[in-house]
Amino acid sequence: MPTKNVSRFGNCSAEFIENENSLEESLEQLLVFCWQWNSASLDVVWYVAAALGIPGNVLSGTVWLRRHVADKNSSAVYLAALAVNDFVYLLVNFLLSNLRKVPFPHWAWLATQYVTATAEIAETLLVLGFSVERLIAIRLPLRV
Repeated sequence: MPTKNVSRFGNCSAEFIENENSLEESLEQLLVFCWQWNSASLDVVWYVAAALGIPGNVLSGTVWLRRHVADKNSSAVYLAALAVNDFVYLLVNFLLSNLRKVPFPHWAWLATQYVTATAEIAETLLVLGFSVERLIAIRLPLRV
């Protein structure tokens, strides 16, 4: 009696599951395929993020740092800082991913790791500061 496939995982039948050797081999092939696909797709994601993020953050930072924008709006300073932080993070990670084939000193690798870790922490703190500043502006509109 044929079994109906109700799973989301493709063509899986009872005959296929009964054979242990083919299941182990198939799982191994699936893991190898997923690893290769994940690695290739991650490279594509980084290239797209760098292609859109680097010029976008430069443009965003220049817009938010204009004198007439930053003087009237305190949120513009947070947004400009976020743009600069994202720019540094993307640039360092993009350069690091493209230079991984080139041997360079251990201290340079540690410096790039330090910069990316600092940028990740600063991103969180900037978003928190921006959110608190907006909360204060909403809760106490006449005092701000």
